[in-house]
Amino acid sequence: MHLKANQAPGEIFLERWPRVNAVVKRILNMEDVPLTDWHGMFEDVYQITVWESESHDHIRASLTETIKEYILNVQRDLMANQDESSLLKAYIVQWNKFANHSETLSLPFGPLRSTGGQQPSDPNRRSARDSCVKKIMLETWNTCIYEVLQQKLLDSAIKLIQSDRCGQLIDSSLVIGISESCVILSGAQSTKKPKYVSQLEHAYIEGTKSFYRSRIAQFVQEHGIRVRFFLYILAPQ
Repeated sequence: MHLKANQAPGEIFLERWPRVNAVVKRILNMEDVPLTDWHGMFEDVYQITVWESESHDHIRASLTETIKEYILNVQRDLMANQDESSLLKAYIVQWNKFANHSETLSLPFGPLRSTGGQQPSDPNRRSARDSCVKKIMLETWNTCIYEVLQQKLLDSAIKLIQSDRCGQLIDSSLVIGISESCVILSGAQSTKKPKYVSQLEHAYIEGTKSFYRSRIAQFVQEHGIRVRFFLYILAPQ
């Protein structure tokens, strides 16, 4: 593709991108977006990417900056929560909104090439979007929020599981939410090993051992049962 007649290089990006970026910000901030603006976003992205090949890098850079600005604001709000319980609740609320945003914002950017320069083909358009805009969003959330708050979030989730085992009423959606967050964020990582899932599983197993180890002696005393096998399994290695 070549530029239209009398069109200076980069002119289409300079003309159309501010409109696109404004809609991106409104979506992230959950502000109303008129249907005409939403449809116009698809047209603008298409025109920019088709007519200006160098614009792909500019779009990714601007998107990353806009997304990071939003995520840092979320981070500040989350850090205001002093205890682990309120932090986990606030995190799940923000994560659910962000996960929805990552799906919505992927839609208009189908023509956008990945950093490797590969143009998505129609059969693989969905996965191409996920590896580009959605990948930018998840990686930025990873760096700015999850890696910073990870230990507190996992500790809070394990405490909820322990409370559930003790017969207390808990909000199971919080445990489900942090699990889903771990799975999705692990999928966005470049390494094959699902790091965050493994960490969640490890925390769950260690919490389970601690819970039952502290109750074995009482169980044996009350029921007169020797449970050597379980003592062996739960013994520190």
